[in-house]
Amino acid sequence: MFSIISEFSKNKKNILFQGDSWVEQISLEEKSLKKIKKFSEKNSYGIINAGTSSFSPSLMMLQYEILENDFNIKPNVVVAYIDQGDIGDEICRYK
Repeated sequence: MFSIISEFSKNKKNILFQGDSWVEQISLEEKSLKKIKKFSEKNSYGIINAGTSSFSPSLMMLQYEILENDFNIKPNVVVAYIDQGDIGDEICRYK
């Protein structure tokens, strides 16, 4: 459901990444993961990647509620990646 890149903490600003496979890939690609970890350490950010293949905005909202209510993940910043395919999914698959 999510991967912890850098632990969330009350002493840090905390960022939650949401989106589809493009965001999920951040945790799977060594170069991307290394750069995000370096950024988080340098700037004292907690970062969680909740990117999941085939997700669209409706599913991201449900995921956010689960992360907040069941896992106590409360970010200061949400970075949501939405592309035109996700809009198509909303209109055709999930209406």
